[in-house]
Amino acid sequence: MRGGVLKLMLLLYIICLGFNCIYGNKRGVGTIEYHEERGELLNKLLSGVEIESLDPNYLEELSLFLDLLVNREIPFSREGLQQLLYYRIIDEWEYLSLLRLLLLKGSSTLSNQRVERVGVDSAKFALLTSLLSFTQKQTAPHPKNSTLLRASITPQLKKGYSPILESDYLANPESRYIGGRAHLYMQNRIALPPSLSLIITSEKDPGERGLDLFSLSLSLQKEGRIATNLMLGSYVVRAGEGVILWNGFSMANRFDPITAPKSEYLPSLYSSTDENRAFKGGAITLTHKLFRATYFLSYRGLDALLNNGGYTSLPNTGLHNTPRSIRGRGALKRGVTGLHLIYNPLRWRVGVVALYQRESLPYVGQESKEAETAQRYGKNRANLSLHFRGVISRHLLYGEAALDIAQRVALLTGFNYRFKSGASLLLTTNYIERGFSAPSSTLNFKGIGTPAYSVIYKKRTPKGKILGAGVEGVGGTLNLFFKGSSPLFKENGVLELLSTYGERRALLRLDLRHKISSNFSHHARGQIAFYRENNRHFGYNFHSELIYNIGDSPIGGSIRVALFDTPLWGVRLYSYERDLLNQIKTSLLYGKGVRWYINLKGRVGRRFEIWLKYAQFNYFDRTTIGQGKEQIEGSVKGELKVELRFKPA
Repeated sequence: MRGGVLKLMLLLYIICLGFNCIYGNKRGVGTIEYHEERGELLNKLLSGVEIESLDPNYLEELSLFLDLLVNREIPFSREGLQQLLYYRIIDEWEYLSLLRLLLLKGSSTLSNQRVERVGVDSAKFALLTSLLSFTQKQTAPHPKNSTLLRASITPQLKKGYSPILESDYLANPESRYIGGRAHLYMQNRIALPPSLSLIITSEKDPGERGLDLFSLSLSLQKEGRIATNLMLGSYVVRAGEGVILWNGFSMANRFDPITAPKSEYLPSLYSSTDENRAFKGGAITLTHKLFRATYFLSYRGLDALLNNGGYTSLPNTGLHNTPRSIRGRGALKRGVTGLHLIYNPLRWRVGVVALYQRESLPYVGQESKEAETAQRYGKNRANLSLHFRGVISRHLLYGEAALDIAQRVALLTGFNYRFKSGASLLLTTNYIERGFSAPSSTLNFKGIGTPAYSVIYKKRTPKGKILGAGVEGVGGTLNLFFKGSSPLFKENGVLELLSTYGERRALLRLDLRHKISSNFSHHARGQIAFYRENNRHFGYNFHSELIYNIGDSPIGGSIRVALFDTPLWGVRLYSYERDLLNQIKTSLLYGKGVRWYINLKGRVGRRFEIWLKYAQFNYFDRTTIGQGKEQIEGSVKGELKVELRFKPA
């Protein structure tokens, strides 16, 4: 079976490459080359978002969207604005202002002065206008497609790959991985505007034997009196605030009110390699004027730990590189069907979500509330929710109320006020009754069994200073936090202070950028973390990075050296790194040592692009790295990555 899947994958990729060759020279609308790193672009669009704090499970989806954006494949239209709202690049007020101007005046009359008068940040709009597509629909649009291949490996030998006597392996087969050390990834994207899109993704994780993930996603769209959106294969569905239905991207960042509300979007293609989040089956959405209805059906296997004829837990690693993980691969079959109805005028929205789910095995784990639900309802689960959102002048109100099959309750509400100065004030509260079951949502909410609330304020001055402050509470526990940043040295530098009282932790950061010449630039960052536990502790890191880039040159790259000394977990630091295309990388700096990397990119002809990166830790405070099968003898751990993209000229 596995060999048949591999052959099918190779056949599909050969077809896709042929498709590229046939249509490569006929592409109607060219793309621009935006050389700024994806993370730096995101930082500009969201005014200093903490990339290090984002959930890594969602970064892949976000990075792929940014790639579409910089290649001008996101149109300046109602649909394009909805995508920007979903990824929280713009907020509800900016969305309404731009949509109103678009409907009344058209895209050709939009200017920075006009949007600034209606409350849209002019710097953000200027950046977006250089990225969005303003071209009108063509009578005979041409295919858009690209193929991405990626591989990585750790050169140092981990214990799980080291030789072992046969007798020792038979005595403990879980002590070694079953496959090779390399990580392999392939993805092909095909679009036939305006109706058809296709994504084919496959992956082999380190230690796995052969290609372990295969995902195919197909989208068909039809405009008309009743607009239709059809999804087949692997797909994403989002509804309301995600209390019972959400398996897509989530931006939540405690320092920014704009990222708190969820912005649902039509069911869409699944492009991530996370093996646990996708629905598999079909979804159809019908839209007529202000009404929208989505029905979806999914049936898939989930990894499970089995015991006594049932399952005890659902591992979410997606790794199948040991005999035990192979036995649990796809062992639990889950069927889900649901209906989502929305009434959506311009300034407000109300919707209802109904879900039913049945699993092939009963739950036999130790979690008391889940065991109680399993005893009463067996393999069945269900949810029902009502959600709303409204924009009234400078006020945004939103919320969702939900029930599960055992009539347990989940409530979430939020109020956001936007001042004339552009500052935002957010108040949220939620209560999730202990044991509330919502298997079709991958979001994590605070306040399980006790009320949770937060108050967040953020202001950005015309000179670029950012002030953010707030308080989070769960039951009787409070956590105060503060963020302040200010441009320095004629906006070539930024000084930031982040403090979280409840975690007894503070972070001071200085970021400097300098353009040496038209081809070279320099980026330096220093961070100091403070932590109090009985005594005061601190840790630091400093990095210096030289970046080479020439406009439309076929080559570019960067080299970084970073020093760090973070002796305790409380003073650990995270550092954002330049990486391969469609990769947003943060590294954990814990211990004492040096982290360095070389990052190179090149273009061969007009169709092939290649990225190379080698990164390495050199630790000064240890003679072994990692534990168990991941253990490396010595103080050095590296990673070699290579990526190739084939696209039309």
